[in-house]
Amino acid sequence: MAQMCQQAALAASQAFRDRVYVAMVSAGISVANEAVGAMTSSVYQKRQTLALAVLSNPLAFLERFAIGAASNSTIGGDISAPVVISSSTNANPSVITTAAAHGMATGDAVVIAGHTTNTAINNSNPGNPSSWTVTSLTTTTFSIPVAANGAGTGGTSTRQPTDANITNFGPFAQWDKFAGRTALD
Repeated sequence: MAQMCQQAALAASQAFRDRVYVAMVSAGISVANEAVGAMTSSVYQKRQTLALAVLSNPLAFLERFAIGAASNSTIGGDISAPVVISSSTNANPSVITTAAAHGMATGDAVVIAGHTTNTAINNSNPGNPSSWTVTSLTTTTFSIPVAANGAGTGGTSTRQPTDANITNFGPFAQWDKFAGRTALD
């Protein structure tokens, strides 16, 4: 039950949906450019039909792809519990110090919320991306590519699914299923 709640919360997260949207459109473009190759004509047609529909109206498919991606155990396993932020530097890149081990590696995605003074690092700010890419410095410090607007305190950092996992285990992995491909194809 807790896992289903976590998956539902992830699928509803605007930051996650923004990243799934990019992966979904990228998958649509890739599929639209496919050649028949070793596929049957039925499979090819189903994949092409979905690609055209997704590229014509991506928002109509976003919910389904977001739920499908969020239910993947690899993607769900990427999310950490929020970690309290002790401080951030007034620098570019901004260095964040957490109250406990953050558990992130360089290249991970992070969402920062509720940070005060250095509000430039909050992902909820208009114009900010839905997540930042981390450079891990120590077990309790990491940097993000943000020009700070003051040294700050408070808030939380939450590791998010990587873009690679969203791409590999999200829309690309779900394409045939959503296109209606069956075992008979």
